[in-house]
Amino acid sequence: MAKEKLEAHVGWPVERLIGEGANQSMAVVRDIDIFEGTKKLRTIQSADNNEDVYAQITKSGFIVGERNGNTLTLTRRPMTGFEKGFLGCFGAVAVVLVLIVGGCVAVMNGGSDKTADESDAQYMCQQFVKDKLKSPSSAKFSNQVASGAGSSWTSSGTVESQNSFGAMIQTRYSCTLNYSSSDESWTGSAKLS
Repeated sequence: MAKEKLEAHVGWPVERLIGEGANQSMAVVRDIDIFEGTKKLRTIQSADNNEDVYAQITKSGFIVGERNGNTLTLTRRPMTGFEKGFLGCFGAVAVVLVLIVGGCVAVMNGGSDKTADESDAQYMCQQFVKDKLKSPSSAKFSNQVASGAGSSWTSSGTVESQNSFGAMIQTRYSCTLNYSSSDESWTGSAKLS
């Protein structure tokens, strides 16, 4: 596959306001468009003299070749040993950071296959019970127990909550629950007696 030709197209000098706020002044500058084939890679600016045009192109990572009018042929500047070392170190640091962050996320999520425990089953049972109450915000749970393992759980206990007249009543409940570790979701039902 042939490499695309690199070129810099140096624009005509134009007078522009440069700087910000009180530091603004008028200057004569040139836009330099750098192309790889027909694809424009970037535009840089230089002062209106050949030395700065060449300096800005070199700073951008290119070596200037032949000049034909306002078009300069370019080649990519090879990386120095320092630049290669810096990129190598940066790459190594990036890999280590990705591994650390990934490990932390896995630990925080409990790994990809989280397992359910008694407290998870009790909490989810409370949610299913609240769905059946007239005043879920008034619910106070007690004597709650849970048993099971893996994906099948049961839980029971006592809930005290307001009825439709505002009186606090105590009710026994039981839940049958199923846990799916693949998407960490619960299904089930609650019975009040």
